[in-house]
Amino acid sequence: MSERFMWATLKTLKEIELDSGYDKQLLDNRLQSNGVNNHKDRKMVCEVLDFVFNLPTPYDHNIVRYTIERIKSGKILDIFNELNTIYAIGDKLSSFYIRDVALVFDLENKLLVDDFKYCQPIDTWVKQVAVKLGIISSQEGDIETIKLAIINGCQGANTSPLLFNAGAWMVGAKSFDLLIEQL
Repeated sequence: MSERFMWATLKTLKEIELDSGYDKQLLDNRLQSNGVNNHKDRKMVCEVLDFVFNLPTPYDHNIVRYTIERIKSGKILDIFNELNTIYAIGDKLSSFYIRDVALVFDLENKLLVDDFKYCQPIDTWVKQVAVKLGIISSQEGDIETIKLAIINGCQGANTSPLLFNAGAWMVGAKSFDLLIEQL
């Protein structure tokens, strides 16, 4: 998501009353008038709001509380799959979100070994760090294989797969070339 898209979306959401729902056409029009010109971006925003407004009653439209409860109750696959039903939200964004919720709310101890793959967003940065560290080969392109190699490597090194992923992304996105020069 670009910063321009993010700020235009936040501005729009502040302008529209969302207490008990929203008018999709009004939201779409307002998003467009505020600079969210791509219809796919507007559709994603609407589907995210649909998801939030359709959460079960005890969660009061709070997607973070809902996600925490799903993780704690061993239903991380369910929340991962639910997030993936939202337009333009795929494996990487779902994994990013779940990873960050698990880290922020200290839920790593609630995860089973198989759950870690739902918390491993793989992008070019994470892949480059994994290649440089010898976790995977540079030819490896299969996301599931990369996820499992990272998880297994972290477990073998007694390292948090969540913290490794977050750190690899940060290192890759912010200072990959500088770090590699220093090694």
